Amino acid sequence: MTPGSARARAAKPAAPVDSTPRAPIGAIVPDWSFAFARHTALGEGAYQRCGARYFCLSTQRAGGASEGAFWSLNLSASQRDDPGRVRRNRETLESMLPWPSVYMRLEHGCTLLDADRLLHAEASFRAGPILNAGPPRKAAAPPGEAAPSNAKPPCKPCSRPHREMPAGVEVPLADAAVLTQPGLSLVMLTADCLPVVIGDDAGRGLAIAHAGWRGLAAGVIETAVLALRERLGDAQLMAWIGPGIGPAAFEVQSDVIAHFPVQERSAAYFRARDPSRFPGKWMGDLPALARKRCMDLGIARVGGGLWCTWHDTERFFSYRRQAMSGRFATVIALRGRYETLAECAPPIA
Repeated sequence: MTPGSARARAAKPAAPVDSTPRAPIGAIVPDWSFAFARHTALGEGAYQRCGARYFCLSTQRAGGASEGAFWSLNLSASQRDDPGRVRRNRETLESMLPWPSVYMRLEHGCTLLDADRLLHAEASFRAGPILNAGPPRKAAAPPGEAAPSNAKPPCKPCSRPHREMPAGVEVPLADAAVLTQPGLSLVMLTADCLPVVIGDDAGRGLAIAHAGWRGLAAGVIETAVLALRERLGDAQLMAWIGPGIGPAAFEVQSDVIAHFPVQERSAAYFRARDPSRFPGKWMGDLPALARKRCMDLGIARVGGGLWCTWHDTERFFSYRRQAMSGRFATVIALRGRYETLAECAPPIA
């Protein structure tokens, strides 16, 4: 695939800003069944509990208002897309979330955001437009799936601002976050870096890591996992790897490999290209590195990692494929409270 042809396919026409109705957004929702022995009553019960407690999805390109290179559900306000279209795209996403959104500010490092603290910030934050939203909303079912029988009608896109915090309160720069309380939907925007979601199998909390090569080398998964374990104590964890650039597309040079420990510089993670045609080039496998880091931390149950953002032009943005393009979101939230798990929506497969 040539860069020109990739750009041509990415630049698809979209509906005008004021068009109605819009197409439903595409989303990948992790099915945590990979982590449980569902043939047993105990395993099925744990699976149902996590499905009821955890809200997690990665958006795709369809269903937004943006055009050209940003077609169509671009959620980034920093990529030269029309601000009005980005606002509408964020409102579309907001209508699917169980709680109002807070967008992470990323820097390709391993700093931790304690998202629970955002729920207990100063009074101006608690009374502000991001968290003053009343009871949790029922999220709309992804396209092609029926809404749960106990679900309320999907919410209309709201008009609250989602991009900025109230005056005096700012989300700190961070590439890992931990969330153990309901009350907000934490949003991470990516284009090629891996979103890695870590969860306690008892439904008590989630963590998320922005795992590009810089974050992986810096230990961002370790930061997220250690923070979740510190918060929950003796937690049994599982992990899900969302869409990111795959091993057949992530070309690097020796300067990138040098940031990783010696045991991770093997062909299992960095495969040398033909030196006669591509001297000094390797193909890096970020999903394999993420799985190894999880395994090293004692997390044996790891799912996902099946989607390549570079190759799948129909569903994902990719910075490597086209630098001036959009960003999609991975969202985590906790539904309800422990004492009201029976009232939560059933898991979405």
